[in-house]
Amino acid sequence: MSSGAPEAFHPERVAYYEAAGWRAYYDHRWLRALAAKTVDRITGRYSTDVAGDWRLVETYLQQAYQAVPQG
Repeated sequence: MSSGAPEAFHPERVAYYEAAGWRAYYDHRWLRALAAKTVDRITGRYSTDVAGDWRLVETYLQQAYQAVPQG
């Protein structure tokens, strides 16, 4: 993306993350839902801070996996 040319739009990728977000929402996995919503914002080109949003996704997912009980 450093060339300044727009990145290709991949509707199937957007659909995947949107569906993942809704599944997480209805399964009450809130951190994963927030992560999916943020990815949706990035891939849908609504993000005003792509690098910051990716860091936010990473934070949400780290918190979600830390909440999983260790066997």
